[in-house]
Amino acid sequence: MKRHVENENQAETVEISMGTLFTVRSFGKVTKRVDVITDIAESNYFYSAQLQKDSDGVYFGIGGTGGPEVFGRVVGQMSPEEVIEAAKLGARKLGYEYTQGQIDYLLTSAQKGTRSLSLNR
Repeated sequence: MKRHVENENQAETVEISMGTLFTVRSFGKVTKRVDVITDIAESNYFYSAQLQKDSDGVYFGIGGTGGPEVFGRVVGQMSPEEVIEAAKLGARKLGYEYTQGQIDYLLTSAQKGTRSLSLNR
């Protein structure tokens, strides 16, 4: 009789940076929703916001903290300039102007480069 050996879960990792576009997982399934990473943060978490598109262009509103449990798969990459423009448009749609301080925060986030995110689920 052969001995049963269970497969060990291998930790999958992805490279993320400010502007990484990814599908969102909800209740363990990948959805059609796409988020953009606005800051790679630290540890196994990051900041992101849901991308939306209409006749005015691509934009996002208020973001939040994300982690490996919501990360589906990488589907694209926005440049820092595209992220800033999407943030500005989103702010206008919410009724306010994006401040220079908020723009500076995104520019600082862009300078962080890339890092590996462990998707060990």
